[in-house]
Amino acid sequence: MSTKIILYDIPSRFGPFSGNSWRTRYALSYKKLPFSTVWVELGDIAEVLSVAGAPTTGTWADGRPKYTVPTIHDPKTSRHVAGGYEIACYLDETYPASPALLPYGTAGLQHLFVDALMDRIVSPGFPAMLEGAFGLFNPSSAAYFRETREKMWGKTLEDMFSDTVAVKKAWTGLKEGLDWLENTIKESGEGSMFLLGSTVTYGDLVIGSTFKWLSIANPERWEEVKKLNGGRWGRFMEFLRQYEDNA
Repeated sequence: MSTKIILYDIPSRFGPFSGNSWRTRYALSYKKLPFSTVWVELGDIAEVLSVAGAPTTGTWADGRPKYTVPTIHDPKTSRHVAGGYEIACYLDETYPASPALLPYGTAGLQHLFVDALMDRIVSPGFPAMLEGAFGLFNPSSAAYFRETREKMWGKTLEDMFSDTVAVKKAWTGLKEGLDWLENTIKESGEGSMFLLGSTVTYGDLVIGSTFKWLSIANPERWEEVKKLNGGRWGRFMEFLRQYEDNA
């Protein structure tokens, strides 16, 4: 029986592309923990994870239990863990001999940082990324995404793709968010590349997963983004590339 950790993730024409799941891919690679991937189409996530015995991460508006990726199963402990932050905490607790994702005393602050990152960068930039991200889905996941999101948002995806005002506003918001992010990192020292200066932590891997998703969903825009803030983000991702080899 394999002792590798199993990561449940969404497949695509590209391969791994989910920004949420890249958090855990980076985390496992950073901690040098071998893992394999079980690919699950978007519409099959609830059934597959519920049958596997995985925990939920909340409840949908209609009352259905919410199953999401990333979710892992660790044969060593026979545990399933769901959610990027929860997985990071679990990995540090279970594998303390490998590099810490959440160094002592930083877990709560990093959790808050990730929430702020979502509010300042991911959410504002989402309308500009939607069309590119949708185009990466396999056909069955694309159909499920269209059906559920059009019902949720009350408009067709094409209406959202063609909303040039919203897309322009999204890129402006994204750039403003990147200025905030640069200033946040600089608070650890003018020459700092990471949140804690020279040490990679979970929060940095979440930053990286956001840029990874951006670079896959919209390569042209990523070429622009990686040059912003003096080329900081291009250098940042060059450093993280070492954690993509086994991801």
